[in-house]
Amino acid sequence: MRFTLIYNGKLPPQKGKKGTTKEKWDIRHKIHPQLLELWQKSQTLKDVKVASKIPPVGQAFNMQFSHHDDSYQFREAPNDRDLYEPLEIKGQKFIPLIRKSMALICDLDILFLRKEEPGAIISQGDPDNRIKTLIDGLRMPQCPDEMNNAGNDLPSPMHCLLQDDSLIAGYSIRTERLLSTPESLEEDVMLIIGVTIKVTRVSGYNLSLVSG
Repeated sequence: MRFTLIYNGKLPPQKGKKGTTKEKWDIRHKIHPQLLELWQKSQTLKDVKVASKIPPVGQAFNMQFSHHDDSYQFREAPNDRDLYEPLEIKGQKFIPLIRKSMALICDLDILFLRKEEPGAIISQGDPDNRIKTLIDGLRMPQCPDEMNNAGNDLPSPMHCLLQDDSLIAGYSIRTERLLSTPESLEEDVMLIIGVTIKVTRVSGYNLSLVSG
C-alpha cells in the first residue's frame, strides 16, 4: 500500500538529548487528520480494519465475500482480539498504522523543501538531527516523558504513522529550495512524505495491504 503525507511547518535543529519535543508534537498534530481521513476513505484500510479482528482459536474469520457488496456490515464478537487496538501512554490513546501486531514495516521517500540550496544531504548527513526530529514526530510517544508539550486538546485516539521508528526499513531524501515568502524563516519546511507499507509475514489480517 502506498500513500503520501504532507508536513508544512517548522523543523528546527534538535537540541539536546530530549530534542525539540514541541516540533515533534506539531508534526503529530498535522499528520493525525491526514491518517484519519485515510482510515475513513481507503477501502484497503476498511478491509484491514475488518480482518484485524481475530476470533478465538477454532472460530472463523469474518470476511467480506465480494468487493461489490457495499451493504456489508462487520459485526464484532465480544471476545474477538483487535490487532489495531489503541496503544496507551500516560492515559492517551494512539493508533499507529504501521505496527508490530500487524507484521508491518515501511519505506519512506521524502521530498525535503527547505530555505536552503538543494543538495548537501550526503556531505552533511543529518548533523542537526532534523530528520531524526521528523521521524520521531511520525511515531507515537514511547514513554510518559515524551508526553511533555503534547497540549491539552489531543484527539482520542490519535492516529500516528508508526508504533516506533524501528519499523522503518529504509528512507530516501531529495532536497529542493522552498519558495514561499522572502520573510519566511530558515526553520520553515515543507515535507512530502511518500509511504510504502510492506508486510513481513503475510496472513489473513494483513493480506489486503500486500496489493493495496
